[in-house]
Amino acid sequence: MKKYIVILCIIVALMALTGCYGYSPPITSEPEPIILYTSEYVHQETTRDARVQAVDWQEAYAQKLFYYANTSGESGTKWQFILHDVNQNSIPELFLVLTCDEYIDHRAVYSIVDGDVIRLKTNVSIKIAEGGLYIPANGAPGIILVRYAGVVGHYNMLMLAGSTLSLITNGDMLVLADDPYRINAHPVSVDEFVYVFGSRDERVWLTLHEITEANISNIIFGW
Repeated sequence: MKKYIVILCIIVALMALTGCYGYSPPITSEPEPIILYTSEYVHQETTRDARVQAVDWQEAYAQKLFYYANTSGESGTKWQFILHDVNQNSIPELFLVLTCDEYIDHRAVYSIVDGDVIRLKTNVSIKIAEGGLYIPANGAPGIILVRYAGVVGHYNMLMLAGSTLSLITNGDMLVLADDPYRINAHPVSVDEFVYVFGSRDERVWLTLHEITEANISNIIFGW
């Protein structure tokens, strides 16, 4: 009998030791539910956010254009605008351009940053008699401003980061020079130049639009 009692005591002791080392504290509250974000859910949320943002930037740009339409520039000039998505985030930038018979002045660029419409820091405000803005080769992000002076062409490639539209690369094409193509002041081959700034025959130029109610409706709200 004593033998069985000893064995029973040993078993109880082993169970107690096992319980101590494998102890788990009691759950005092229910765990957080695990949410699985399906592709359909993500699509719905993205679509909803894009729809809200679209209303915001369109209204903001429309108000900005109405303001410029009622603002007189220099004598003989008029305000026009360009709409283009520089960084390809689905919300385009608004370029305000002062034009006359002799030159084009890309005066200001607006974008939506952190939900607000702001004027970007940039150096695109250059009066040019011939040239304009066009899209980089293959529709890449960024924008290229080119201005011609006789047989010389000056190219500026700009990229958008935050609230700044910055110059990242410049190029020159001097038709009568021994080394007619240059990028950042270094001579390059014609293929290297075309690779960065594109072929002249294949450029997609950005179109200037007059500030009218029809253009605001069709271009801004029709984006």
